[in-house]
Amino acid sequence: MDSIKKKLRGKSDFEQRFNNDDFLFRSYVLSIMEKHKDGVPLSPQEITDLCMFTTKEYHTSLPICRDELFQRDFRDFYYNRSSKASAAEIKLMEEYYKDWHEVVYKNNLGATVLSKVCKETRDVIAELKSSETTNSDEHIFETILFSRYVYILIAKIFSGQHTHIEIEHDDKIIHIDASTLSHCIIKHFAPDLKKFGVKKSYIKDQIHPDQLHEHLELIIKQAINSGALIAGQLDFKFQYLNVPYQIYFRLKGASSRERGQYQVMRLNTFYPIENSHELAKLDSLSLRKINDNLYIYSNQ
Repeated sequence: MDSIKKKLRGKSDFEQRFNNDDFLFRSYVLSIMEKHKDGVPLSPQEITDLCMFTTKEYHTSLPICRDELFQRDFRDFYYNRSSKASAAEIKLMEEYYKDWHEVVYKNNLGATVLSKVCKETRDVIAELKSSETTNSDEHIFETILFSRYVYILIAKIFSGQHTHIEIEHDDKIIHIDASTLSHCIIKHFAPDLKKFGVKKSYIKDQIHPDQLHEHLELIIKQAINSGALIAGQLDFKFQYLNVPYQIYFRLKGASSRERGQYQVMRLNTFYPIENSHELAKLDSLSLRKINDNLYIYSNQ
């Protein structure tokens, strides 16, 4: 039990979730094992816990744990490494790559999370192949693996019937959806995996990929509620956690049983401003403070 408890994110997490009670923790793990055995759908958190807090012999036999195990292996291989990868670890990544490479090039159509992630992945690979860089095969390998990591992350966020985050602004409806997140995360995160000639600006450690949708929703709502945006304005520049960013929207069609066919403004891209020419333009703008974390650039 002690070895399993160590998989929690520190002592405080164990205290908060289980009141530092071994019996409560064990009962919880057994309960989600029983739910899964009985075919009861598990929440994303329960799936993570099922695959993390049960024995290796148990969870490696569960199809539901395949994505969780991949995420763990990916993080260990690229981010939690203190020594050179072993032959077995490299072989495991190669097997993951082979399986997911086939998925990326088969999913060309549709509006699913998978199809959107695969499209963004193919776009990055096309840029890689056209750029003048060495080790392009290595970078493609890393990009394919990263895209599976991103797919799992976004699929958890937009699970079930939850397909987007909706925000109203004046007479407009704003959507943050799988297209938003797949584009922003695949193209503007993980610079350590993209040491190649494709010129992108990368979102740093202040924002983690699995929290991006929460940050974007917060930023947009605070900007709207502050009154800092002029009527009808959507695209805007701002400073968040001391970093200047640009946010863009794009008009797209949508439909629902309640509204029928209608138009929404999808958050299309979000990235830090690093280009020297664009940074120079910010000098002519004023900054309006919304709160300690958020400032809006304005011509006024």
